[in-house]
Amino acid sequence: MIFLRSYPTPPSAPLRTSIIADFVRIFSHARHFRAMRRLVIFFARVGDLVMFTPVIRQLARDGEVDVLVRPWGTPLLSGQPGVTTVHTLRTPNRDGWLARLLSGGEHAAMARTLAEKNYAEIITFKGEAAAVQRWVDSWRGTATMRQISRSIPGAPRHNVDANSHALTFGGFSIEGFDPLPRLTIADADRATANARL
Repeated sequence: MIFLRSYPTPPSAPLRTSIIADFVRIFSHARHFRAMRRLVIFFARVGDLVMFTPVIRQLARDGEVDVLVRPWGTPLLSGQPGVTTVHTLRTPNRDGWLARLLSGGEHAAMARTLAEKNYAEIITFKGEAAAVQRWVDSWRGTATMRQISRSIPGAPRHNVDANSHALTFGGFSIEGFDPLPRLTIADADRATANARL
């Protein structure tokens, strides 16, 4: 007795190429929408950066978040949940010819680094210095600029309570927002602190 088994006819080469091209196109679009890349610029002091961690966590729910801060922000925010990369500028608010002479190299190098990241969105605080805004405009390319603000009429005065209002002001979702500031401490840093106590 002979059993015959039928196999489907393989698609022709042009059809297979078309299917593969469609798959690559669909996958690349899905990947783009799944992982937005944002830069958050916040040249605040240490306490304000800690109070800002809930906003960073919320923004990181749908993609990567890099931050641009003053140098003291690097050890504070590096390794925190939601933070992909920490960039720093020593003197972000300088402007004019003398400022370019004194710190132009640092600004130009950071502008090149950030421009290469191709951010989808750049987020600043509404009250950020005009010099910072001009500098960002010089390299941001097609990135969308969004502003957040805690100084909204009717918003709570304390930063922790005002963070959700800041996100709403910027047009961001606050669904599932956790308002509590938190810092994740690495085991090695915890051991060093315990040894000093």
